[in-house]
Amino acid sequence: MPRPTVVCIAPVRNEAWIIGRFLASASRWADRIILADQGSTDGTREIARRFPKVRMIDNPGTAYDEHQRQSLLIAEARKIAGPRLLFSLDADEALSADAFGAESWAGVLAAAPGTTIVLPWVNLRPGLADCWRAPAGKAVAYADDGAEYRGAVIHGGRLPRGPSGATLRPAAGVLLHYQYADWERMISKHRWYQCFERLRDPERSAVDLYRQYHHMDAVDAGRIEPVQASWFAAYEAAGIDMKSIPKQDVYWYDREVLQWFARHGTGPFARQAVWDVDWDAIAGKTGQTGTFRDPRNALEKLMHLWLRTTQTRTYHPLVRLGDRLLKAAGW
Repeated sequence: MPRPTVVCIAPVRNEAWIIGRFLASASRWADRIILADQGSTDGTREIARRFPKVRMIDNPGTAYDEHQRQSLLIAEARKIAGPRLLFSLDADEALSADAFGAESWAGVLAAAPGTTIVLPWVNLRPGLADCWRAPAGKAVAYADDGAEYRGAVIHGGRLPRGPSGATLRPAAGVLLHYQYADWERMISKHRWYQCFERLRDPERSAVDLYRQYHHMDAVDAGRIEPVQASWFAAYEAAGIDMKSIPKQDVYWYDREVLQWFARHGTGPFARQAVWDVDWDAIAGKTGQTGTFRDPRNALEKLMHLWLRTTQTRTYHPLVRLGDRLLKAAGW
């Protein structure tokens, strides 16, 4: 069987802070890189043009829709003739440099069509000295057999799934996740997620949204482990900066949340835990006009205090009972 073309696909939107690292590292192992850009305005597209393996396509959608953008990427990748190995990453991820040992990588390249490749998903913490692993790992690649892609609008799978359900877990390598390395950016993104979810599904429990988008506040200390130098070494030896984290004063997520506030008012978002920042001050930095003060009443603030102080004990019987009572009361 001929060697498959290794295709890295990724959706992007305003990823200038990390896209250079992503493309430099992916260019070391991918034969082709396909990006679907959704209206970036921060220089993402200009940076991408520096990398000869990159093909940039437009994601014309105006709404956030993971299924639509992944379908677009997979369809574009399938225009490449012959056997294909599809790697689906986000711009804030990178395959660790030790994933390409001869035996391990050879096994990945030889995976039978319909096989899903799963790697440990390592969440890098600020400072990049330590991290924690997601319990189940992450499906990062698929030996393409043309199977239908079935995803979801948000937090769905990124790749097709073959009828056999075959899975390969290579002996070497992890998927490095940089989202938490910039804690402020991550918090901004999670505020955006909560507001997006409120608009998409107004009936969804505010308690469930809080628990989901504050999971990083409840990582047990026993799960924290040191970062391994081998994850970066070969990249750094090639001159790729794998550790600097540029900061921004205002993130695009905040700009879009302010647009939602302007369109819908702040009231519909009172039960979302997004009031940890001064939105009027952020609006001033972005040039947006309007007043965006905290709309919560005393009870809503008390409920957010309960959620915050119990986040590390969500499986305690009393906390679970409290959550059920809150949801029964419309939370």
